[in-house]
Amino acid sequence: MSVRFNLLAGCESGIVKGIDTTNNGIYVIHKPAETYADAITLLEWSLANDEIDYMQAFIATKKNNILRFSFAKESIQQIGTIKRASPLKGLAYLGEDRFVTCSENGCLSIDRIRNESLESEIEANAGPDICRLRINPFNRTHFGTGGKENDLKIWSIEELMKNEKAKNKAVIFQAKNVRPNTVRLRMPVWVTDFQFLDERNRCLVVTGHHQIRLYDPQSSARRPVQEIEFEQCPIMSLALLHSSNNERFLVGNTQGEMAQFDLKHLSSIVHKYRGVIGSIRAIETHPTLPLIASASIDQYVRIHDAETHRQISKFFLKSRLTSVLFSSHTIANHEEQNEKPTETNTDEIENDEVWSQFKRKSTRGPSDRSSSSSNSKKKRKTTVLSE
Repeated sequence: MSVRFNLLAGCESGIVKGIDTTNNGIYVIHKPAETYADAITLLEWSLANDEIDYMQAFIATKKNNILRFSFAKESIQQIGTIKRASPLKGLAYLGEDRFVTCSENGCLSIDRIRNESLESEIEANAGPDICRLRINPFNRTHFGTGGKENDLKIWSIEELMKNEKAKNKAVIFQAKNVRPNTVRLRMPVWVTDFQFLDERNRCLVVTGHHQIRLYDPQSSARRPVQEIEFEQCPIMSLALLHSSNNERFLVGNTQGEMAQFDLKHLSSIVHKYRGVIGSIRAIETHPTLPLIASASIDQYVRIHDAETHRQISKFFLKSRLTSVLFSSHTIANHEEQNEKPTETNTDEIENDEVWSQFKRKSTRGPSDRSSSSSNSKKKRKTTVLSE
């Protein structure tokens, strides 16, 4: 089934926008009554039981409201609110109207939709300062958590639901910190994101201390089997390149630096992308094509070709971005496709003007500065003569 767009973007203003990458159309899908009151924090596919049609997605906000979006109907429905003291850091759909969620304070639960609301069936503690929860797409009975001074844990959903009184048995793997450095100082732990590589639960982890680590739970070691460093800034985003059979991946840090790596040659960079200003908030890859979508704090969504490494297109969305989803939808020929909805939010207009001024200043070359200085000197001379 063809739809109107194939890229979703979540904004700090609480707006969800759809992008037509074929015809360069941008559409406002969801706009809250009060903007900047409830930011979009998570965009996740509802892929359960090996579903591959990418026709439904779930959206989480800063106030832990859960929304369900249908691509075919272009409708968003709020299905409930998860009552937590801190925002959600991960959400995964398990099928049969069940979710596994985890908030920043470590409150982990399996929730179910009942009577258009969410009810927690099982609760557990994943530890403090959680930064990310992800489910294993190759084996959806396992998921992982990690955060600040809270190293990678891999959980079994079956054990979690079975051992309600002994939930610690649900953790089937817990990573061990690397050895102290050469001066015997303990290395800090800060898991910012991770991705599962296969059904064996091999896991690729990036950290806030610019490290990339590979874990293999089936090996005898709980420490990473491989580790490298990327630049000097916290790595906040990680995505597998699906078109390469997940043999390549991409990372993005808070400095706007994005690079592509190969798992077989982890020590060398395949390509480093340029042109991004500010922190890269999210990276997403196309399910079948060698395309990369990245959302950064400079309010742009950029599309790159993973093979030629060239930037294909970019979209200015007038708001600071938090998340992005890339689907395999074909675009329908709607009559209103070229019509973009107008937005009257004054904060977004001000942001647009600020970034446009920043761009004009940053693009001025030395010749422009010299000409402007010479013009100012001429003006001063004319004023002196007139006096």
